Amino acid sequence: METRESAPGELSRTQALRLLVHFVGDIHQPLHCGTGFYRISETTPPLLVTNPDEAFGLPSDRGGNDLFYGPKERLHALWDVVLVERVADTFDSRALAALLKQEYLHHAWTATPGDYHRWAETWALESVKVAASAYAGIRFNSVETMGESNPLWISITLPRDYEEKNTDLAAQQLTKAGVRLGQLLDRIRWP
Repeated sequence: METRESAPGELSRTQALRLLVHFVGDIHQPLHCGTGFYRISETTPPLLVTNPDEAFGLPSDRGGNDLFYGPKERLHALWDVVLVERVADTFDSRALAALLKQEYLHHAWTATPGDYHRWAETWALESVKVAASAYAGIRFNSVETMGESNPLWISITLPRDYEEKNTDLAAQQLTKAGVRLGQLLDRIRWP
């Protein structure tokens, strides 16, 4: 295979592949595509608004980044780190890949239909639907406004079995991302 140097300001093939892997993985993490919107009152806990028509103009939790279930534990980080580590009891990528291959790859993973240029949109819409599970059962306690860099600090309580219920979902999303990355690389004929 012939390689060439990348021009200044141009991504190398390795950099491009790393970004593609990252983006395909990210689009399958539900809180990267979904976000909560809230009706906030001074007298009652924040109310999650699920109807998109009613959510317009309401403050958002920025994909779970403004939801705190402990002193500093963000819901978004739970999905990015904690649940991923929990899938294989490690954050080692090789062990995680081996477990996903053994436990989840045997499912029927159908190819995304249509033009591959539209696949990201399809995957994002699917992840938005999966995000509903990320919010299921959460109790919204209180809210503080913190200023422009972090406008909300919403205290939440997770259901007792939240991590157990969502570990399998996180594993499915990770597997789906890997399968779809392979399909995309095949479709674009990545060398």
